[in-house]
Amino acid sequence: MQIVVTVERIRYANPDSRWYLFRGTMGGDGQPETSVTCKGTLNWQPNEMETLALTGEYVVYKGERQFQFKAAKLTLPLEPRSQLHYVCMRSHGVGIATEQQIWDLMREDWRNLPFGSIRKMTPAAFDSFQKQIELFDDNHERAEVVSWLIDKGATDAMANAAYEKWGAETTGVVNENCYKLADLAGFSFRTVDENIRQNFEIGDDDPRRVKAAVLYGIQLVTDDGSTAMSCWAHFEAVQKLIPNVGDALIVQCVQEMQEAGELYVFRDLNMMAGRRDYMNETIVADYVRLAVSKPAEEIPLTDEELAAGEPFTPDESQISAVRHAIGRKFCIVNGGAGVGKTTVIRMIVRGMKAAFKNLDVALCAPTGKAAARLKEASGIPATTIHVMLGSKGADVFTAGTLERAAIIIDEASMVDSALLAEITKRNPARLVLVGDQAQLTPVGRGQPFHDIIELYPDTVQTLTHCYRNTEAVFQAASKIRNGNLPPHFMESERERWSVVGHTEPKDAHEAICTWAKDGILDFEKDIVLCPKNGKKIDGVFQEATVNALNEDLLALDRWKRGMTDAGKFLAGDRVINTVNTPQEHVWNGTTGTVLTTDDDGSVFVKLDVPFQDENGETKDQVRFTREMVKNLTYAYALTVHKSQGSQYRKVVIVLLARDKFQLDRSLIYTAATRTKEECVIVGDYQALAAGISQIRTKKTCLQLMETAKK
Repeated sequence: MQIVVTVERIRYANPDSRWYLFRGTMGGDGQPETSVTCKGTLNWQPNEMETLALTGEYVVYKGERQFQFKAAKLTLPLEPRSQLHYVCMRSHGVGIATEQQIWDLMREDWRNLPFGSIRKMTPAAFDSFQKQIELFDDNHERAEVVSWLIDKGATDAMANAAYEKWGAETTGVVNENCYKLADLAGFSFRTVDENIRQNFEIGDDDPRRVKAAVLYGIQLVTDDGSTAMSCWAHFEAVQKLIPNVGDALIVQCVQEMQEAGELYVFRDLNMMAGRRDYMNETIVADYVRLAVSKPAEEIPLTDEELAAGEPFTPDESQISAVRHAIGRKFCIVNGGAGVGKTTVIRMIVRGMKAAFKNLDVALCAPTGKAAARLKEASGIPATTIHVMLGSKGADVFTAGTLERAAIIIDEASMVDSALLAEITKRNPARLVLVGDQAQLTPVGRGQPFHDIIELYPDTVQTLTHCYRNTEAVFQAASKIRNGNLPPHFMESERERWSVVGHTEPKDAHEAICTWAKDGILDFEKDIVLCPKNGKKIDGVFQEATVNALNEDLLALDRWKRGMTDAGKFLAGDRVINTVNTPQEHVWNGTTGTVLTTDDDGSVFVKLDVPFQDENGETKDQVRFTREMVKNLTYAYALTVHKSQGSQYRKVVIVLLARDKFQLDRSLIYTAATRTKEECVIVGDYQALAAGISQIRTKKTCLQLMETAKK
């Protein structure tokens, strides 16, 4: 069945899953008004006072009658008089009498109402009226574009995503090449090819179709984050996408794209790469090769001067790493947990400042939490890499040359090729990457830290002496790092390691929720880590995944706090930001606790990691505007990738046979080393063993460049 409702109040929203729960009003215009709770998936962020046509059915949930919808569309009137009524109903201070006066005066030209022409219309009412006109026109334009795209075969979600990206230009962009729709996040070549292209009269061998298949083939073959691929693997992927197109046309398209600089082919190696990946890794390789070609400089500092202020005498590998980093243009300091990398960083900073007084020394890390932890451990100010590069969002960086700078980056294994290219193309006078080769490769494309260690060993200094070798978690993590199984239980003076056996996802999920209910977990200090976010099956998230655990742990946390409101975010909720917003000093991965919410939809969050504003003041609170709130989600459970660069008092790790395709040694090792005091594995010991035995790596242009040289 279908109902038409006006959104009254949004009670819960999850932008990641696009699931919304809101109160709506049916009726009006002389009909009795009825309030109804509606829930379902929307492909845009709904606004209060929007009118929606919902298709679905009534259900009963916890004694409340709700309308669960499967489809939703914006509903807007077409007649000018009805449009005026629609706008006036949503304008504060504009009643029926004022509405009629506007119509009598302006008729169809009501949008151009001059200020002051309606005597009893206050300035505030006029401003509200103008704002609602803007919203109506935006929604009207969106509705027309979305309707046009749906008629062309697009889904409602794709049509709304296209409008979000191109706005009023959508029809022109799509008419020119409907395969541009495949570039939208969450959609693919197949959707356009099977459902849309025939409505634009694009034939099987149309060059636009073949090129789109070639580009999508690259995505398919490199979906693990590789920056290079086998030509044959790519060719086979494209053949499967467009089996009705001759092989010669595919080869011709690849050749033309290569000539145009859109692809790069390593002919002797039968490998290829996309333009952006190739350019990024070329920039990195050029910088490293230049650095390697330069002779090391003598450092006029004694070991005692380098170690001044340290609470103990550094070991030989630490002193060697410090001298190597200070004396060369580029250096990697590699080592596992507990080998004193932070001590080495302090000594490098001290030595750089003493040896090169004309250089600005900058200490940074990939995430805000990693930077804060680095600052706390080293006692030296540190920022994120994005701040250091003057990020403006959307991969726009404003920093100039770094030729007078020495850059030291901690947690460098997290840095992908694109971000490292942004640094190296600015030619820093000194660049030191500090990290652990055994940790996960970056979420993004490439693995430059890992590749450079293998390809340019002369740039690497490996720390060997461990200062935590008697602690339980360290011993377990070391076994994992070396490919060995840790025991079920270990305890030391300051650390605890345990494996709690649960082979079924339901049992693991319930165990974690019980610990939260009993107060064993404190989510201001502790975290649950999972290999994957989890998908919905029959409308329910898979148990023991990030999404499912966040739903239940949120409910338990609110219950313990006595919170009964069903709002999207409430005071005390744990949240994580998922998009870089440089102007507000929040980044992808910034975590915190909700302080308050405002009626305008904004949320005030107390950050786990304070920041310094433009005036040098330290602040730990940020107002997330209604638009920014779309990028917030709950942070009781995270993926292991999201946790990188952070540390917690207690870490609970979900390891199940169900998730075997996500498990490998680096993921388990990375998760285990996030803890300060206790690590609990919840799951299957056999899954732990299988994961430790699994080693994954990426194919990259950096590797091929060196192979091609040989």
